[in-house]
Amino acid sequence: MKKESASKSRPRLIKAVIARQLANEIKKNKIPKQRMAQLMKTSRAQVDRLLDPDNGSATIETLQRAPRIVGRTIAQTAKLNDVNPEAYLRNTLVKIADGNPLSRIDELMPWNIGREV
Repeated sequence: MKKESASKSRPRLIKAVIARQLANEIKKNKIPKQRMAQLMKTSRAQVDRLLDPDNGSATIETLQRAPRIVGRTIAQTAKLNDVNPEAYLRNTLVKIADGNPLSRIDELMPWNIGREV
C-alpha cells in the first residue's frame, strides 16, 4: 500500500477533525441527520458526506455552515473543555503539519488535548 504524502493527508486530517467534532455535537444535541440537512439547506447525502472523515467531497462552505447549525464553533468547543481556543488551534495545526496520522485523530480533539496547550 502506497503511503500518502503529508501534504496530501493534511486536508483529510483537518476534515476528519471537523467531522468528528460535528458528529459528537449532533449526537449530543440529538439532531437527526434529516433535520441537520434542512437547517443547513442541503441534502441528507451531503450531511452524510460531511460526517464521513474519509469523504473529501464536502465543500468549505458546508464545513463552515455545519458548526453554526449545532451551535458550536471549534473555539467554543475548546472553551467548553477548558482549553485556550487560540492555543488549541495552533497546536492542532502544528500536529497536522508535523504529520499526525489520521489513525490518531482522537488525540486532536479538544477534550483529549488537556492542559497540553
